Amino acid sequence: MVARQAAALVALRWRLFLRAWTLKKTVSSIIVVTFYATLVIFLSGLATVGFYALAAHGLGKADSVAGWLALMDIPAGLFSLLWMWGLLLELQRSDLLDLKKFMHLPVSPGMIHGINFTASLAGPLVLGSIPPLLGLLAGLGQRYGWGAVLPGAAVAAGFIVMLEAWAHYFRGWMALVMEDKRKRQLVFAVLPLTFVLLAQLPSLLSHLLREGMDPQDTAMLLQGEAGRWFEEGHTVMPLGWAALGLRAAADGNAAGVLSVLALEGLVTALGLALGLRSTLAYYAGEASNGKAARKTAATPATPDALPVTLRPLPLLSGETAALARAFFHSNLRHPSIRIQLIMPLCVGALLFAMYHTGAYGDLGGNERVWMPTALIVWPFLNFAVPLLNVFGADGSGFRGLMLLPAPRRAFLLAKHLAFLPFMAGLSGVFCLAGMLLPGGGPATAALSMVNVAYLYCGFCAVSCWTSVLLPFRMGRNLMRAKGNRTAFSLTGLVSLAVISALFTPTGLVLNGYARGLGFAPVLAVSAALAAAAGLAYRWCLVRAGDLLHTRETAVLEALLRRDDE
Repeated sequence: MVARQAAALVALRWRLFLRAWTLKKTVSSIIVVTFYATLVIFLSGLATVGFYALAAHGLGKADSVAGWLALMDIPAGLFSLLWMWGLLLELQRSDLLDLKKFMHLPVSPGMIHGINFTASLAGPLVLGSIPPLLGLLAGLGQRYGWGAVLPGAAVAAGFIVMLEAWAHYFRGWMALVMEDKRKRQLVFAVLPLTFVLLAQLPSLLSHLLREGMDPQDTAMLLQGEAGRWFEEGHTVMPLGWAALGLRAAADGNAAGVLSVLALEGLVTALGLALGLRSTLAYYAGEASNGKAARKTAATPATPDALPVTLRPLPLLSGETAALARAFFHSNLRHPSIRIQLIMPLCVGALLFAMYHTGAYGDLGGNERVWMPTALIVWPFLNFAVPLLNVFGADGSGFRGLMLLPAPRRAFLLAKHLAFLPFMAGLSGVFCLAGMLLPGGGPATAALSMVNVAYLYCGFCAVSCWTSVLLPFRMGRNLMRAKGNRTAFSLTGLVSLAVISALFTPTGLVLNGYARGLGFAPVLAVSAALAAAAGLAYRWCLVRAGDLLHTRETAVLEALLRRDDE
């Protein structure tokens, strides 16, 4: 009975998927899949060759069991690192079936949770890990006999499923935690820094090892008492179970392999059970303690204070100023915008501290050539997708814009002005950080800010067209990820192309100044670029506003469309 219900639900989801498929989605999907498939195949090919060489030749150089485990921790650590970055990039779950739509039906919530988890295994990380895993197993089979391949494959598969189960639980738990406004703000502040600290852990460890001892001392240390503790740590830490199970498979130790598989199974079952519990708690709380039922204390208004939307802005008409202020406060409350505003500051502070402590080694003084450009790229790369999809956060509120008797170019101008404080603030912080680099100074910061003006005008010029021609919904539901993933990925590719085109002149100009070109000519070229970008933006604003007037119904349909429609 349960199997028949599961098959019926999957068939229904597939039918809804086909019903929502259009020619536009087909073209977009072909472009996105081609790009990402090429990238994944290339990286997987490199990892496959490297892991095969590691297993077939590198393991023979291990002088102890601890050294062998340390070498096999490299593939497991790389997968864990990519897994953690996946959690950072997508805090929200992308469930195949929305449990909220099945709460009134006589179906098992555990069955739906299991279907969603099974579908989540077909992600790019898991699929891209299959060729490197096969290369690793081929190297083990060549060195230790082909009897080690099947047990090693079972251990590796159990390790991947275990991590994915806890990723599934973590995303559901995060949705439940972030229902509380105060906890949500704490998460936005702490989580990016935590994940980046974990991502930089290999650099920190390598820096400590370089400072403390040479490779021979490390090998001798692993052969002694520290090596024994290192082996014992693999039995306690779940991230070390993959290397421990592969060692047992290489030695032909069936009991060791079964023990590792049993541990992985227990931890996987625990993660799935906790994930189901957090999912049910989220949807039950959403039904009974939703936003409509919450009561907040009213803030007393100042009698003489004007509403925010009635306060003027210099050089702007009243309607444009009102729209810009309204859009700014809306962006300030949007969860995605908040985390994109906080994350660069936390990550930048951590990386800058590690750079000053020498964790990245001796860069030879070349950082003054490329780092000012990289510091400017970062804020634009961080805000590229929302800036190229300025109506994505409006959702159904776009209906209200359609009813306003204002020129449509005012919508685009107000949206870009609403993002200006975020971009100017982040870029200003990073330009000031560039002053602290070797060879930096006020001149470098001034040139960087002029180039920021050029880049922002150029980005906004492209945004006029992408926001009208490629709109998609940026949802607020914390249990569900962005609905139209194809449009999101396509916009990401467009943003990479725009960044590459716009930042090439900036990189050449700042590189020329770092190599000895005078300040005056570099400033003149940067000012000319900013003026040209401003004229291009004005031209695009008028024509894209006219296009928005004719396509506003199509834009509204795209913003209201969900992933199951």
